[in-house]
Amino acid sequence: MSKVLDGRYKLIKALGAGGFGRTYVARDMRRPGTPTCVVKHLQPASTDPNFVREARRLFNTEAETLEKLGNHAQIPQLLAYFEEDQQFYLVQEFIEGRSLHDEIVSKGSGNEQSLSEVEVIAMLRDVLNILDFVHSEGVIHRDLKPDNIIRRAKDGKLVLIDFGAVKAIQEGNPELQNGESRFTVTIGTPGYMPSEQSMGRPNFTSDIYGLGMIAIKALTGLEPTDIPTDPLTGELIWRDRAKVTNLNGTLCGEIKISNGLAIVLTRMVRYQYAQRYQSAKEALQALSAFIISSEPQTEKILMGTANPSVKVVKSQRRSAETSSGLLIGGIFILGAATIFYLFSLNKAPQAPIVINSIPKVEPPDVTNVPNPVPTPAVPVPSQSLDLRLGQQLLKDGALKPNQVVSYTFTGTEGQTLSSSITGAGILMTIFTPTDEPMAGGTQVSVWNDTLTVTGSYKIELKTTSTKAVLPANQEIKYVLSLLLNEDIPRVIDIPPTP
Repeated sequence: MSKVLDGRYKLIKALGAGGFGRTYVARDMRRPGTPTCVVKHLQPASTDPNFVREARRLFNTEAETLEKLGNHAQIPQLLAYFEEDQQFYLVQEFIEGRSLHDEIVSKGSGNEQSLSEVEVIAMLRDVLNILDFVHSEGVIHRDLKPDNIIRRAKDGKLVLIDFGAVKAIQEGNPELQNGESRFTVTIGTPGYMPSEQSMGRPNFTSDIYGLGMIAIKALTGLEPTDIPTDPLTGELIWRDRAKVTNLNGTLCGEIKISNGLAIVLTRMVRYQYAQRYQSAKEALQALSAFIISSEPQTEKILMGTANPSVKVVKSQRRSAETSSGLLIGGIFILGAATIFYLFSLNKAPQAPIVINSIPKVEPPDVTNVPNPVPTPAVPVPSQSLDLRLGQQLLKDGALKPNQVVSYTFTGTEGQTLSSSITGAGILMTIFTPTDEPMAGGTQVSVWNDTLTVTGSYKIELKTTSTKAVLPANQEIKYVLSLLLNEDIPRVIDIPPTP
């Protein structure tokens, strides 16, 4: 292959082909050292004018998007965009490395091995941070799959590629209604593509679904299309198929995936997009609620309880030495100050101390003051929930500014509660059976911890003060997610971030 495009891009080999184009590795003959680059050639699968017009629109969108997103360190840079002989070409940075698909396959054989939890968590964090940036620019990737995530050879970072299926959300676009596309070309990969995307209505949570399916594939070794679904709810049945492995890829016997990670992934791949995390940032916060990064040998973390208040054991030697030094210095300074004070008493004449008399203030006469009428307390609406062990419960509703609502459930000492609330400006507080706030459970959006006593617990929802400026009749919708579990904690080491 020796074809040269635009008088400078010499095609070396083909990388792949799809319904809208073909991708090549090429060399830029006009730059010193003829560096490697990637050339995408628009190649519509049909000659129908409407199809060609839509293909051209997608290609132009990719160019505009890559120009806008190329400043991110983990997205390929756009190098050139041109038309030649009524054909369209896009030139972008070549990412040297291997795909996440190859990484998963190389870790196992015959679906008997998979990535470790630590590797999956690191992957989720990396890609969610990229998606947070992508979505902040009003862009949906629409084709999240292992082949489109490359681990860059030079630094080990994950890079998100192939924005050929992007859908830019722009204000005033006649195709958009309430932030969603009313119609668009169905693009994506079966298994990684949620239901709303297959119907041509993708949104930001569609990318979160695709990433969740990548993580589930990495944990199970199964193709997404091979994972069964509940015939009544459409939800995936995957958790019992996860194979937890060590960093070296060996299986950990019959140990299952930790509860906290399972909760996050289950919500990422909900059938109804309203029940998923509504943003990459929200998913990152949920992931951080039960994963605490630590250094080997000095800290350990309990995984499996989804517990953000886990006590972390650290080496205290340095802090003890520092405290001892401060104590000795403080004693020395105190002694010197005392000697100086006693010496000054012998040298300086003592001035008389004058004490002004304070007038006596008589208490007011309250004999004729009528008893104040107490203000009746405003009852807080409360609803009892049938929260069953191991079954996630989703409760949706709506709150007006400054309104409060509460839910109650029965919990048993030693059970773990995983809870989260979605809804702009709505936070929750978890109360013990003695009506005291749980540790770390005051005005939060995510709370995961162990119940300390048996009894009736209360979860109170209220809007934050920032939403008080809304009209009194405007409601804020929310979804409360609750899950009770009895999980045996296990200890693993989290390696430092390279």
